[in-house]
Amino acid sequence: MDRMNRREFIKRGLASGAAFAFLPGLPRIISAGQSPDLVVVSNGTPAELVRNAIEALGGMSRFVQPGQMVLLKPNIAWDRVPEQAANTNPEAVA
Repeated sequence: MDRMNRREFIKRGLASGAAFAFLPGLPRIISAGQSPDLVVVSNGTPAELVRNAIEALGGMSRFVQPGQMVLLKPNIAWDRVPEQAANTNPEAVA
Protein backbone atom coordinates (compact mmCIF):
# COMPACT_ATOMS: atom_id res chain seq x y z
CA MET A 1 0.00 0.00 0.00
CA ASP A 2 1.35 3.46 -0.93
CA ARG A 3 1.83 6.06 1.74
CA MET A 4 -0.64 8.91 1.55
CA ASN A 5 0.82 12.41 1.37
CA ARG A 6 -0.68 15.42 3.13
CA ARG A 7 -2.40 16.77 0.04
CA GLU A 8 -4.09 13.45 -0.71
CA PHE A 9 -5.14 13.11 2.94
CA ILE A 10 -6.79 16.55 2.88
CA LYS A 11 -8.54 15.86 -0.44
CA ARG A 12 -9.91 12.52 0.78
CA GLY A 13 -10.93 14.03 4.12
CA LEU A 14 -12.83 16.86 2.47
CA ALA A 15 -14.51 14.49 0.03
CA SER A 16 -15.58 12.18 2.87
CA GLY A 17 -16.88 15.09 4.93
CA ALA A 18 -18.87 16.41 2.00
CA ALA A 19 -20.36 12.97 1.34
CA PHE A 20 -21.48 12.60 4.96
CA ALA A 21 -22.93 16.12 5.00
CA PHE A 22 -25.44 15.16 2.32
CA LEU A 23 -26.50 11.75 3.62
CA PRO A 24 -30.26 11.50 4.12
CA GLY A 25 -31.41 11.46 7.72
CA LEU A 26 -28.70 13.81 9.04
CA PRO A 27 -29.33 15.41 11.43
CA ARG A 28 -31.37 12.63 12.95
CA ILE A 29 -34.96 13.60 13.67
CA ILE A 30 -36.25 12.42 17.04
CA SER A 31 -39.69 10.83 17.10
CA ALA A 32 -42.12 11.42 19.94
CA GLY A 33 -41.12 9.45 23.00
CA GLN A 34 -37.43 9.27 22.04
CA SER A 35 -34.61 11.21 23.63
CA PRO A 36 -31.82 12.75 21.56
CA ASP A 37 -28.15 11.84 21.98
CA LEU A 38 -26.98 15.43 21.59
CA VAL A 39 -28.57 18.78 22.37
CA VAL A 40 -27.48 22.39 22.03
CA VAL A 41 -28.66 24.96 24.56
CA SER A 42 -28.01 28.69 24.65
CA ASN A 43 -29.08 31.95 26.26
CA GLY A 44 -28.93 31.41 29.99
CA THR A 45 -26.71 31.17 33.00
CA PRO A 46 -24.34 28.20 33.12
CA ALA A 47 -26.54 26.49 35.73
CA GLU A 48 -29.68 27.02 33.60
CA LEU A 49 -27.91 25.71 30.51
CA VAL A 50 -26.88 22.49 32.29
CA ARG A 51 -30.40 21.95 33.65
CA ASN A 52 -31.99 22.62 30.24
CA ALA A 53 -29.56 20.31 28.45
CA ILE A 54 -30.11 17.42 30.87
CA GLU A 55 -33.88 17.89 30.65
CA ALA A 56 -33.73 17.92 26.83
CA LEU A 57 -31.68 14.69 26.90
CA GLY A 58 -34.46 12.92 28.79
CA GLY A 59 -33.72 13.89 32.38
CA MET A 60 -31.16 12.65 34.86
CA SER A 61 -33.06 9.37 35.32
CA ARG A 62 -32.03 8.43 31.77
CA PHE A 63 -28.43 8.22 32.97
CA VAL A 64 -28.57 7.56 36.73
CA GLN A 65 -30.86 5.06 38.44
CA PRO A 66 -32.00 5.39 42.08
CA GLY A 67 -29.33 4.13 44.47
CA GLN A 68 -26.44 4.55 42.03
CA MET A 69 -23.40 6.54 43.12
CA VAL A 70 -22.13 9.21 40.72
CA LEU A 71 -18.87 11.12 40.63
CA LEU A 72 -18.63 14.34 38.65
CA LYS A 73 -15.08 15.20 37.64
CA PRO A 74 -15.10 18.76 36.30
CA ASN A 75 -12.13 20.14 34.43
CA ILE A 76 -10.73 22.49 37.11
CA ALA A 77 -7.00 21.92 36.86
CA TRP A 78 -5.92 25.37 35.69
CA ASP A 79 -5.53 28.69 37.47
CA ARG A 80 -7.83 30.55 35.08
CA VAL A 81 -11.08 32.51 35.33
CA PRO A 82 -14.27 31.11 33.72
CA GLU A 83 -14.15 33.73 30.96
CA GLN A 84 -10.93 32.14 29.66
CA ALA A 85 -12.78 28.81 29.14
CA ALA A 86 -9.86 26.73 30.41
CA ASN A 87 -11.93 25.19 33.22
CA THR A 88 -15.51 24.10 33.71
CA ASN A 89 -17.51 27.09 34.88
CA PRO A 90 -18.13 26.73 38.66
CA GLU A 91 -21.79 27.76 38.20
CA ALA A 92 -22.28 24.84 35.80
CA VAL A 93 -20.76 22.41 38.32
CA ALA A 94 -22.94 23.74 41.16
